[in-house]
Amino acid sequence: DFAKAYTKSKYKFDMVVFDEIHTCKTPTSKSAKTLMKLKAKRKIGLTGTIVTSHPEDCYVPLKWTGNTSSTYGQFKSLYNIYGGYNNVEIMGHKNLEMLKELLGICALRRTKEQMLDLPPKNYLLEYVEMSKEQSDLYGKVQESVLDELDKLDHKPTIIEEITINMRLRQITSCPSMLSSTVSKSAKLDRCEEMVESIVSQGDKVVIFSNFKDTVYEMEKRLSKYFPLIGTGDMQDALFSYNVNQFQTADTNKVFIGTWQKCGTGITLTSASYMIFIDTPWTDSDFQQACDRIYRIGQKKPVIIYTLITKNTYDERVQEIIEMKGDLANAIIDDKRKEN
Repeated sequence: DFAKAYTKSKYKFDMVVFDEIHTCKTPTSKSAKTLMKLKAKRKIGLTGTIVTSHPEDCYVPLKWTGNTSSTYGQFKSLYNIYGGYNNVEIMGHKNLEMLKELLGICALRRTKEQMLDLPPKNYLLEYVEMSKEQSDLYGKVQESVLDELDKLDHKPTIIEEITINMRLRQITSCPSMLSSTVSKSAKLDRCEEMVESIVSQGDKVVIFSNFKDTVYEMEKRLSKYFPLIGTGDMQDALFSYNVNQFQTADTNKVFIGTWQKCGTGITLTSASYMIFIDTPWTDSDFQQACDRIYRIGQKKPVIIYTLITKNTYDERVQEIIEMKGDLANAIIDDKRKEN
């Protein structure tokens, strides 16, 4: 509706500024198609995470601002190395210096460290071990997942793999999502201990998970702290109230939410601690979620904990996050991981 009104307007717009332009990275998405309809003499796209997974994440922002004339297919072929099944799997990347040079010409990069006087931010990985009953359940689900993948009559797409493997993440997070008999969770037990320590010293903490079931389970476990929650099935008014209450009330020291609902657009700087029971799939989404407590208004050093269950799919997810983060750092900030 906005795009239709914009294009039919009798006024000619000199400038369009589009915030969080990385959300339009897929050319076939409705948001990207709408973006491309917005014409103006000057166009500015704002984002802190222009590369989330692959070089082609830059395509729509560059195309809209007139900084590339190539098609989407040409752009992908220029920067991706393909192979594997039917030669359609991304096996690596190439010409990244060329992309970095292009972005250097048309983009202005400013980090929070350059713009804001913020305290230090620290990331800590904490590994936990499953109990026997949780481990046995994980093994059974893992066998089921492998069997399901083997029965596919085609190479599974990324979406299919994520959907099937999501069950493994659910087991490491909150086993009761898939079992009526196993409720023991090494992550949730450890999270309880950490919250008790953090709150006892007078600090606040934000807890994020992929799953609303995990959020509700932690809400029950931490009921003595009167936790506030944020999930996608909440009414907006209640969600806004919970965010404001957490920011302003000394009595509410724990906020629990799904990162999908709470990872952008809100401020939770009354907390200086954050615990990820499980994380997003990309470093950009992870960093966006972390920045709920690391932004203007934060006065204390920030500590971000990520809980990882040993010898599980959690470790693979962490590898993916770090790999995608390394790619973005190499392209945008010319930071290369040292071997």
